[in-house]
Order: sequence, then C-alpha cells, then structure tokens
Amino acid sequence: MGDNKTMKDMHELDSNNRKASAAGSVAATSFQMDLDDESELNDPFQALMEKAGNHGRYQTLYNYVFVAGLAFAGALVYMNIILALNIPDHWCTVPGRELTNYTLDEWRHITLPNQKDNRGLEKFSSCEMYDMNFTGVDDWSTWNVSQRTNQTTACQNGWSYDRTWYESSIPTDQHWVCAKDLFVTNVFVVGRVTEVVGSFVFGQMGDIFGRRPVYYVSVIFCSVGRLWSIVCTSSYTWFLIMSGIVGFTVNSLFQSPQIIGMEISREQDRSRIAFFQSCGWSVGTTLMPLLYWWLGHWDSFMWLTSVPTALVLIFSKYVIESPRWLISKRRFRDAIVQFKKIAKFNGRTFDVSEKELAEIYRRDTQDVTYGIASLFGGWRLARNTIIMGFSWCVVAVSYFTLVLFSSRMAGNPFLNFLFQSIVEIPAYIVGKYMGDTYGRRFTNSVSFLISSVTCLPIIIAWRYIPPACDRRALLWAPLWRTPLACWHRIWSTWALR
Repeated sequence: MGDNKTMKDMHELDSNNRKASAAGSVAATSFQMDLDDESELNDPFQALMEKAGNHGRYQTLYNYVFVAGLAFAGALVYMNIILALNIPDHWCTVPGRELTNYTLDEWRHITLPNQKDNRGLEKFSSCEMYDMNFTGVDDWSTWNVSQRTNQTTACQNGWSYDRTWYESSIPTDQHWVCAKDLFVTNVFVVGRVTEVVGSFVFGQMGDIFGRRPVYYVSVIFCSVGRLWSIVCTSSYTWFLIMSGIVGFTVNSLFQSPQIIGMEISREQDRSRIAFFQSCGWSVGTTLMPLLYWWLGHWDSFMWLTSVPTALVLIFSKYVIESPRWLISKRRFRDAIVQFKKIAKFNGRTFDVSEKELAEIYRRDTQDVTYGIASLFGGWRLARNTIIMGFSWCVVAVSYFTLVLFSSRMAGNPFLNFLFQSIVEIPAYIVGKYMGDTYGRRFTNSVSFLISSVTCLPIIIAWRYIPPACDRRALLWAPLWRTPLACWHRIWSTWALR
C-alpha cells in the first residue's frame, strides 16, 4: 500500500489551467487530487475516507460493537467448549456401599485398584474395579480385604464423578471417559483442523465475494453450529460435525470486522483497534468461567455463552461492505453508497460521484493478485509471510496448550481459567506500549524469549510440584501471555500494509 497522505479540496480552477492539466487531473469541482503527489495518485483511498470521516461516530460505533463486542461474544462461543468438555475426577460405580457404613474413600479403597498417574503418584483407578460382587457379601463386620479377588475388570455399572466444582459437563452426562476418553481430544482436533482450513477458504471468499457476506456466514454458522451441538450431544458424530462448523468459520468471525474497521479508520488508530479486539476477547474469556461456576450445568452455560454471537445480527444495518474491496472490484457505485453511509453517520457530506471516483482510479490498470497468492508476490513479502505464519503457530500452540492445562489443574478450575484470562489485559497494554515505543521486531523477539524462559517453571511445576500447589504455576502467566498481546499488535498493524 502506498503512503497515505492528506489530499486537498481544491477550488475550481480557471478554464486555462484546467486545459493545461486535463490529462492528469480529475474532472470534478467538489473533489480534486493534487497529482503532483505520486503516492496519493497510487492510493487515494485515505483521502476519500477523510472526506467521509475516518475518525468519527461511525468508527466509534463500529469498533466498539463489531470489533470489541464481536470479539467478546466470539470468545464466549469459541472457548466455552473447553470448559464444557472438562472431565472431572471419576471412578467406577460399585454397588453395595449402601449396605455398609463405609465412607466414600474407604469404599473406593476396598473396591478399586490403585494406579499411577502421569506424575508417578498413586491414585484410585478411573476405569477399573475389582471383579467381585460386593453386594453378595453377607456380613461386612467380618469381611476383610484378604477375601477380595485381585482380578480386575472394566467398570460394569457406569462411573461416579467428583461433583465438587461441576454439577455436570458433557463428558459426565455422556460418559466420554475410559474407552471413550479420546472423544474429547477428537473434538479439539477437529476444531483446530477445520479452523486452519476455514482460514484459507473464508480468506479467499472474502477476496472474491466481499467481507460482509463472509461476516454474515461466520456469525450464523458459529451460532448455529454451537447451539445445535448442545442438542445433539447424544450423537457424537453430529456433535463432531457441529464443532467442526464452528471451527471452520470462527477466524473470519474476528477478522472480517477488524479488517473493515482498520480500512475505514485513520492509520494511527489501527493499533488501538487491535487493542479493542484483544480486550474484548479477554473480557469474554474472563467472564466465561464465572458464568459456568454460577450456573453449574454445561447446557445452560453453553446456551448463555452462544446466544450473544447471534444477537450481534441486531446491528446488521450498521454493517458495511469494505469500500476498498468494492473499489478494487470496480464497483464504484456500491463503494459510494458505503462512503455516504459512513459520512451520514459522521455528520458529513460525501459528494464524490461515481464518474469522479472512476476517474480517480482510472490509472490503476495494473493486474493485482488477491488472496493467498498475493502473500508470495515477492521474496520479502513471502519471507515475512512464512515468518509470521510460523510465529503465529507457535503462539497458538502455546496459548491453547496452557489454556487447556489451566482448566485441568488441581483446585478450582474456574478460578484457574479466570486467572489465566484476566492477565491478558495488562499484557496487551504492555505489548502495545512496547511495540509503539521500541518497535515491533524488538518487542516480538524479546517477548518470545521471555515467554520461552517462563514456560520452563510451568513445566517443572506440573511435573514435580504436588497437585495441591499447582496454582503456583499461574504466577508466571502474565509473562507468557505478553507475546500474544505483542503479536496481536504486530499482526494487526502489518496485515493491511
């Protein structure tokens, strides 16, 4: 993109001057360009946006509702599945305890074999029980463990779950444990795979069909996919399909409004727009575990956190198509409609006609490649694309690994998740400040280095610290969250250049 500089509204020139410059000027009395400025000739879009208003009420509304607001709602519909699929501690249900006065721990000690967890600690087996009919014991007062068989078998009577924190979750209701323990993992795998595919597909669709259709499809598919998955948990295949639909469209749910928001705003506001979206995401992920803790049941929690995304459609009349994309497709009349919509909301008048707009862009005859191929149009651009793609993969893997890790630690899973989420907000502030002050390359490199170093204590804590002390690892969360904040800042600013 060329440098965006302010173009001037010129008074009508006298007829002699107009004849002398007719070959290089726009035939308009209300809006003309200074053709001596080559950069403005190459990209006059910012001047058009200044005429419509690129820092007015419409930008404020759009950035709060469709950038920050949709990020908030999108975070709920995207991340709620992580908490809803949590598997609490569980063990085989063994009938017969009602015939005794044993406590739960004493009964489990009698009926369940021990096994070692991934830390080498002894615990009751989650999927096996002793192969014995304990309801057939006639006199428990004289019975002892020496009379028990050492043969074990898989759970014969279902499972019991630790209800300390969860009244219910999807795995506890559907018994996705033991032989079905990969059901939860497969949901996350399908979600990530479809997310990658959807990023390419909807990115290309946005270049072909426009940002607004992609936005509508994303909102509808994300909402319907997540809501429909609530009612079809009894059919694992359909649940998997619905989860895949959400993953397929979720990235464009965030990207489409953010791209338009940056296009219609001043260049110096772009980092602030990225900051709005990041904060909207963090507020959503911070509120989400509190909602589940309050409600206790996964189905009501999923309904409450999935509906807000669909409610964003209420503001559909304020959704615009990207004027820049319309101009690139030579749809000048439609572009003017969007400019006028923005100008009207901002209390301005946009009086550029279709003919004038076409004249402004008539010299732009070079063939332009859109979509994925445009990211590899030159060595420098291809190199930056590869570096950013690899870096984003590193951030995504680290982020979601530690998010999943936090919700499965000992202690209150809701507070664990909340602590991991709430520290993102100061991390975004730090990342934005450092990126603006010291540059994006330096900030990104240093934050990745700090993040890799601070992840080591988390690994050590998980492996060696007793489960009751697991929350100590959360003290390092602000440090490893910082790269994500910096990366949002860097990626969002770079994307439109």
